[in-house]
Amino acid sequence: MTTNQALGQPPDPASNAGFGSVLGVRLWLEEAGLAAAAGIVAYLLSCLIEPARSVPHGFGIQWATMSEAPFEFTGQLPHRLLTPLLAHLVGLQGTSYTDFTRLSGAAMLALVFFVARRRGALRIDAWLITLAIAATGAIQIYKRGMIGYCDNVGFSLFLLAWLFRGHGLVFWPLYFLNLVNHDMAAFFLPWMWFLRREAGALRRYDAIGAGLVLFGYYLFRLYVSQHAASWEYDEGYFLANCFLPFNFIWLWYLAACHLMLQFGPMLTVVLWHAWWPRPAHERMHTGLILLGMGAVFGFAYDVHRHGNLIFLPLLFASTRFLVDARSRAFYCGLIALQILCYRTYSWRPASEDPWAFQSPGWMFDQITGVMVFQNGGHRIIQPEHRFDLSVHWDLLTQSLPMLAREMIGFAYGALLVVALSRWFVRANIGGPRWRALPRRHANG
Repeated sequence: MTTNQALGQPPDPASNAGFGSVLGVRLWLEEAGLAAAAGIVAYLLSCLIEPARSVPHGFGIQWATMSEAPFEFTGQLPHRLLTPLLAHLVGLQGTSYTDFTRLSGAAMLALVFFVARRRGALRIDAWLITLAIAATGAIQIYKRGMIGYCDNVGFSLFLLAWLFRGHGLVFWPLYFLNLVNHDMAAFFLPWMWFLRREAGALRRYDAIGAGLVLFGYYLFRLYVSQHAASWEYDEGYFLANCFLPFNFIWLWYLAACHLMLQFGPMLTVVLWHAWWPRPAHERMHTGLILLGMGAVFGFAYDVHRHGNLIFLPLLFASTRFLVDARSRAFYCGLIALQILCYRTYSWRPASEDPWAFQSPGWMFDQITGVMVFQNGGHRIIQPEHRFDLSVHWDLLTQSLPMLAREMIGFAYGALLVVALSRWFVRANIGGPRWRALPRRHANG
């Protein structure tokens, strides 16, 4: 081991070409072991903020059932197969299914650490980034409400895609698996394409690879449609109940609320990265991921799930931000604020119904409870109301007075995040304006 490695510095960029590089098996095993330890420890620490629950909820119940016999294609979403299948293969099916989803959260955090290292972060910085993401909705919401959901597996596949972006024969099969895990991955094809451009891959190879993946996924869905006992939420349902042409604006608002509650102060780093002059490709990551998130909300209303993909821009931005003791001190302060905000906004009195929309202390429940249930916001998804502007007007005029306090609070919080990110730029807090990252060799 070199002196740089002993100090926790990243591997030599000249040797940063891949798993078969001169770094050797020993160094890779060492980094993988550190990543696994970081993922486990960060997940356990996150449980001090939000304890992990073991009873699946919502679609998690159906995926737990699917894990017992994945190829029977049961439930309303039989095509989202990968997570139940993986749980079945490792023997954590049925009542043990949520153990697998918790492990997938720890595995995702391990990959966060590993990707941070590959992007040039010191070990101490990779640890901080892992802890920061563990304190956000990318992990926490799957221990409280979305228990048993498949999202952490999908997030892990996106991270693996970044790691293998220079190896098309691995990259595109990973994307296929992500589609089999959750079809929302289709909306992030532009970002996947950009990853390959960043790696210098040839477009004609990627056109073939992407085409094969999409055709293979079409065949997979065709097979599921012929063998599933029931398939309520197929493409026909989402097209018939989409949020176009303008209903998605409500979901964008709810997504913004979710991001403020679940990521809050950590968004400062993402905005700092956007303000601070960079090579164009650095900010393209954030732009394309936001584009994919916005497109998802044209067809799906799970803002408290798909919005968590903002953790990817946070990861990329953090590897730029953390460069010295000063930036680390401010980053630790942001993590502390994130934990404080989460505990402040997520607390609510005990209730017999864990999904009761009663406590204004749990602000996202309050907002969705008022908009969706009290004021009839659920009607905008119905095809007969898609172009009925009166429904939107009633929802707006009825919700504004009832949610004035929450909306003012969110606006104030958003302004603070913007102002703090601008101050970081003016005070030269964080990394230099840009530092070239090593480019991998594209391998078809």
